[in-house]
Amino acid sequence: PEGYDPEFKTKLPLVASYVSNLPLDCVGDGPTETSIEAYRGCEMLHVNGQPVYAMAMMPEPYASDELINLSCRDFAAAGVDLYSEIFWSWATPREGCHGWWLAEGEYDFEKIDRRIEAIIDANPNALILPRCKLNPPKWWLAEHPDEVCRNADGTPAEQASPASEMWEDAYEVMLRDMIRHMEGSDYAAHIMGYHPAGGRASEWYWWGKRHEVDFSPAAIKRYRAWLGEQYDGDEAALRRAWGDETASFATAQPPSFAARQVAQHGLFRDPVQGRPVIDYRRFMSAMISRNIVRSCRIVKEETDGRKIAGVFYGYSSHSLTQEGFQGLAEVLASPDVDFLASPTTYGTRRGGEPGRFVSTYTASYRLHNKLYWDEVDTRTHLYPRQITYRTDDLPETLSVLERAVGYSLTKGTSLWWFLLAGNCTFHQAEIMDDIASLRGACEEAVEVDRRPVAEVAVFADEPSMYYTGGDYATIKALLTATLDEAAVMGAPYDVYLMSDIADSALPDYKLYVFLNAFKIGEDQRRSIEAVVRREGRTAVWVYAPGYVTETGFDEEGMAALTGIAIRARAEDAPCELTIAAPDHAITAAAPAERRQNLTMSPSFEVDDPAATVLGTTEGRPTLVVREFEDWRSVYSMLPLRREILQGLCRYAGIHVYSESFDPFFANTSYAMIHTSTEGDKRIVLPGAADVTELVTGSEIGTGISVIDETLPAGVTRIYRMDHP
Repeated sequence: PEGYDPEFKTKLPLVASYVSNLPLDCVGDGPTETSIEAYRGCEMLHVNGQPVYAMAMMPEPYASDELINLSCRDFAAAGVDLYSEIFWSWATPREGCHGWWLAEGEYDFEKIDRRIEAIIDANPNALILPRCKLNPPKWWLAEHPDEVCRNADGTPAEQASPASEMWEDAYEVMLRDMIRHMEGSDYAAHIMGYHPAGGRASEWYWWGKRHEVDFSPAAIKRYRAWLGEQYDGDEAALRRAWGDETASFATAQPPSFAARQVAQHGLFRDPVQGRPVIDYRRFMSAMISRNIVRSCRIVKEETDGRKIAGVFYGYSSHSLTQEGFQGLAEVLASPDVDFLASPTTYGTRRGGEPGRFVSTYTASYRLHNKLYWDEVDTRTHLYPRQITYRTDDLPETLSVLERAVGYSLTKGTSLWWFLLAGNCTFHQAEIMDDIASLRGACEEAVEVDRRPVAEVAVFADEPSMYYTGGDYATIKALLTATLDEAAVMGAPYDVYLMSDIADSALPDYKLYVFLNAFKIGEDQRRSIEAVVRREGRTAVWVYAPGYVTETGFDEEGMAALTGIAIRARAEDAPCELTIAAPDHAITAAAPAERRQNLTMSPSFEVDDPAATVLGTTEGRPTLVVREFEDWRSVYSMLPLRREILQGLCRYAGIHVYSESFDPFFANTSYAMIHTSTEGDKRIVLPGAADVTELVTGSEIGTGISVIDETLPAGVTRIYRMDHP
């Protein structure tokens, strides 16, 4: 593409100016201590006790030391002082930093030293977060074949099983040795923390064929031991739970691919017939969360708690077909995990799309004092391959980068630019000038009040995910697609794990949306009731709340949870809604009819004379509201769409900023809109403010409460509101 400059033959004006006046090394000999602390309403990186806006950069991990020096210098010139880099322990990607783990206890750390020195040479004030791959090299895999993941057909996968105790011991020795080397080096003060990276793609994906692992001897042995722990060594309890008189700890096997695809009751696995699959999925999550916590604890021990540690995780509402991703609560409970990270979602990251985070539970992270880092690995228009999520031109590239910063400012999160698609894919004057400008706005935001203002809390339940299977289109509609719809409903919202409902520090909200509260225990039901059944609050329940029990399915559980009589039907139902109350606040903006190419199985209908019917499916009530003295309950059999979500906000008395269904978010001092359509855009603020637009630098108005702009599709506007 035009402007593609892989050898950096063109020196950007920003870089020329930077090089002519290269800054002195202010990091020096240290020591450097980092932590995550609450500051001005959000969790922020602190370096030696001072808050730092955590905008970072990662060069292409396959390029040479010389080339990453050039890309790192581009970002240094833009004011970015935080960096990360991958240190490959197994893979051998072109000129990336690999081949340094030679044998047990033997390393060529000079390769790592040269890589880090290349970054520091580009920016003398660089603070670096090494991404430490935990995958053992080929020599280790050859020596320990029983510890390697194995598919159902007996073929080995690429790497060690996350259930392997030998792998745990091996990576622990390596990780401790690596950290000791770095902390004892001349550049130790430039190391701000460590990012342990296990599994496929650094993101803790289980190795092997999806739904066909792990049949390695190591995993089978560990699974049997885990089952014994879960059932307290009581084999009779295991047999009752599995409905199998032949089940035993000594002979238990991973479920087959076919078994993992079966859902005995429509969308749902039967809690007894499907229990072997449910238990194995629980085991896989337990192994991943265990090693996340273990690897981060190693970092803390080796640095005496002076430096941060974190991982990629929290993908459960996005990577719906993956196994091992339902252990987030255990990770958040660990004091040794400081941050979570994930890429921008690949399916909706183009200009005009929501561009949400793969790891979506940012309110849970804030509740548990964790930082969230958005990995912005944008395939810009300079990327030479044509793929669906590559931007088409410079304006689209700038708009999606600005959207990322807009989310960071409004959600109180951090971000790193990742040149995964090529070391030169950001090497253009307009891109780096834009990043420099955005970096300046973020620097100013450090001392600005960024407290959340969301009055909507959205909950997803990871344990309930074990009980769904097979129909991934419906699961996606209930979770991932609903979160995309919430991104454009025009009001800010917070996303939590269901387990956080019992946390005494959970803030108060007006509207509580439960996306998949399918299996709710008695204690959790009481916690939910204590939160939502008071002070005029509104609870929204989707599809089958409270329907799954330990031994089957129960309509009474749905009524107990929602306060609405809901009946399961023998027949499936199409995913279509006809509005029955077009004048009601909840449905006023909804189309009279809508259809999705989904089948709801099982299907439900409301059989409650005290409920007001808002919508029907094939003439049966499937969207209703019931008002109680102290609270209100809304039930929808179908996934929630943007118009209904916006209507729920209106009904619950929540301030709606934008009605144009563009991606939008806001906090106390910032609002961001990313236009999905062209036309007149209006943002209504909750109060008067002096408003500046950060992308264009325009002064919008003084003491205003309404922002009106006519905008093309696919642009970003970030508004700073200074309140008198």
